[in-house]
Amino acid sequence: MKTFWLSANLEGASLQTLVKSDMIDDLVSGWNEAAEKVSEKNGDPDLRGVTKDFIISALKKGAHRTDQDVGYLVAQALLWFAVKGEMGERLLPFMREGGPNMKVHTDITCLEGNFYNFRTTADEKTSAAMTPLGLV
Repeated sequence: MKTFWLSANLEGASLQTLVKSDMIDDLVSGWNEAAEKVSEKNGDPDLRGVTKDFIISALKKGAHRTDQDVGYLVAQALLWFAVKGEMGERLLPFMREGGPNMKVHTDITCLEGNFYNFRTTADEKTSAAMTPLGLV
């Protein structure tokens, strides 16, 4: 079974979990459906915004630690965010391959008020493999 690490940090709150590489499509699709329902309910068509709001709220409240279902959904949302983000297309083959040292991490920082920055990175080996030759 192929797996990789998925983690996130926000103001002292953290999440780290193993993801089964063969479940990526199902997990991303499942979150997409959940985000669409929330989007319809609150009238916000921005799925990225809905996803960010959910992740931030759950991590700040610690709900990912106290409710197993919420923890699962936060991991699903983080995976969706990584796959749908600007690195997603290049990162996805490495997530599918998995490996004991393959890691995808999202640092979430509050920049001002309710404005948050999500920065997704990969482990050093994966990052090096994703960098086009000749570019630093």
